[in-house]
Amino acid sequence: MVEEITSQNNFSQANKVALSSLIKSVTKISSILELETLLEQITTVLREVLETDGSVISLLDKAKPHSKMKVYLAKLAGFTDKGSTIRQGYALTGQIWQTGEARILDKTEYAKIPDHYDYHQEGFEIESIMGAPLKEGDKIIGVLCAIRTNPQRPFTTTEFEIFCFFASNIGIAIANAQLYEEQQKLVQELTRKTMEQEAVIEQVADGLIMLYPNGTIRQISYPARKLLFPHFAPSQALVDQKLEVLLKQSLPLQQIIESGKNTGETTLNIITSERSHVVTLSILILRNATSQAVETILIILHNKTEQFKAQTEAAQLERLRLMGQLASGVAHDLNNLLAGIVGGLDVLHDDLITLQGLEPTPEVTPTKIKLKRVLESLDFVQKVALDSTEIVQRIYRTRLNRSTDTEPVSLVEIVNQAVDLLKPRWQSQASLHGVDYKIKLEIEAELKAMATRSELQEVMVNLLSNALDAMPTGGRIAISGTQSENWVELKVSDTGKGISEELRDKIFRPFFTTKGERGTGLGLAVSQELIEKFGGTIQVKSTLGIGTSFIIRLPLVIPIAIKAATSQTSGTERGNKTEAGLLPVHQRILAFDDDLTLCRIIKTVLTNAGHTVSTFSNPVDGIAFFEENLWNFDLLLTDMTMPHMTGKEVIEKAHLLRPELPVILISGWGEELKASLGENYHINYFLSKPYTADGLKKAVIETMAQVAH
Repeated sequence: MVEEITSQNNFSQANKVALSSLIKSVTKISSILELETLLEQITTVLREVLETDGSVISLLDKAKPHSKMKVYLAKLAGFTDKGSTIRQGYALTGQIWQTGEARILDKTEYAKIPDHYDYHQEGFEIESIMGAPLKEGDKIIGVLCAIRTNPQRPFTTTEFEIFCFFASNIGIAIANAQLYEEQQKLVQELTRKTMEQEAVIEQVADGLIMLYPNGTIRQISYPARKLLFPHFAPSQALVDQKLEVLLKQSLPLQQIIESGKNTGETTLNIITSERSHVVTLSILILRNATSQAVETILIILHNKTEQFKAQTEAAQLERLRLMGQLASGVAHDLNNLLAGIVGGLDVLHDDLITLQGLEPTPEVTPTKIKLKRVLESLDFVQKVALDSTEIVQRIYRTRLNRSTDTEPVSLVEIVNQAVDLLKPRWQSQASLHGVDYKIKLEIEAELKAMATRSELQEVMVNLLSNALDAMPTGGRIAISGTQSENWVELKVSDTGKGISEELRDKIFRPFFTTKGERGTGLGLAVSQELIEKFGGTIQVKSTLGIGTSFIIRLPLVIPIAIKAATSQTSGTERGNKTEAGLLPVHQRILAFDDDLTLCRIIKTVLTNAGHTVSTFSNPVDGIAFFEENLWNFDLLLTDMTMPHMTGKEVIEKAHLLRPELPVILISGWGEELKASLGENYHINYFLSKPYTADGLKKAVIETMAQVAH
């Protein structure tokens, strides 16, 4: 070996002798298993063969192997050190650890290294220093440094090469010694507890298993047997059977053994006939102290089911909380958008009615037929838009823990509208892909249930969407509605692939989905919450390969006296056109909204109702105009969220100028803002976005009526 190394280098005879001595020393050192003895021997070899004045051996800190090294032995002219820590990238040792490259430095170069150790305080100077990584395979486990203090004899390049060769061959010896040290501790611990083994095995709370090296069971505690194999009879033998075969899951036993490690951990999801368990297995490899052969594999079981469940629920609650905050902001933006849509549809509807009345002849003409169809389509779009506003309002009510009253709802109307909403998907889009869906409706006429119309429609859309998802290649959907005593039963059935018994227990959980990234896991959870809020129930029945049915039971409508309408009405209500049209007096209205579309809608609706309206998209300009025309207005109408000046600031300014001026506040934040402002903030009427034309006119009527009284 000396000839192979020296043939390519200009080695002197003395260096050849030194290299030969180091090679012999490596062979001798490799047989030493005690770590401290081995490290002492390494420093001795360096001192005798390379004539070093000192050496430092640093190894990975077992507590923090990714961030720290620890000085295991440092000897230099009477100075010793043991236990100092070194961070990666700092001092010479840390730099070699970080780069993996050996280095040779003189005194000047060493002094430039960040956080270098100043040996001057110990009474001597470093004139020359070499450092090289200690490796176990490709893994750096430590750093070896050699030091000279004689300025007349710095390390040579040849000595550096010999030193690097030595360092590259002792890493495995150090790793083996560390392993031996760990094993000795384990052996001592196991020896101490040998007489107590049986008692310990049975008393380990969640179970303990001992395996032979080939993975067959040597011994298993009763708790482990009960946790992993509850379906096995007590008399059924488990000893000498392969654990992986019994579990029907692979374990990383061989990987841990081959890696040379003594410990490992894995988590299994154990599914039994009773329930599912999350179990963590701590694996301990016990080796022969001399031959290093595996003698026993010890597995300690930790039942993490409840902990995992608690963590999962906590994560879900946090997600729900964040989603609630996000939904509130989204709802505000949607309200602003819907305000323009709903208001624009109302204006368009009124214009079409006016246009229809301008037809000069009473006969049915093509124009009248088209106008009628347009109005029918517009009515449908208006209904969908208003349902959308109710869904947005429900987001606010959910955040504020408020509910809305149920009312008699026609199931035929709800189902037909849900089917129509999904028609592009089950008819148009499906036909493009050659997929055929058949939907059959069998609902008793005039069947009504107590619910909230928009929310029950949301449930129906969810169930129909799920049915379509379950039949990607086509199929049949049957929707039936019947009366049973004081209940209405609504059933949605499909001919899809069905749902397994295991999944049926989970489908109503929040965030559980079988659709991957396409699903949110909230559809059925929300549907169940809504149905239960109505005082009803929802169940699922399914057979694999045949299909699935969802059965909803809701309280049947019981005829009662209709309550008189209250004066405080949400801006999302359609309003009574007769009532909204009874304008008691012409009003002069000043209106602020930063959305130009809404400004136009406000002006159009209220002008058509007989009022005089001045609108401003910039509230600063509007307030300036108000100051110049202080007594020319009977009512202030302002949006809440605007640039330059908020609605709150507008109201405060107007109140200072004219304290008696009535105010209508409009906002997309819904009930949440109303609750935060309180009852007496100079606001006579609170109008939520989106509002209808009737809702806007009604707000003006009720506000002025309130002032008049």
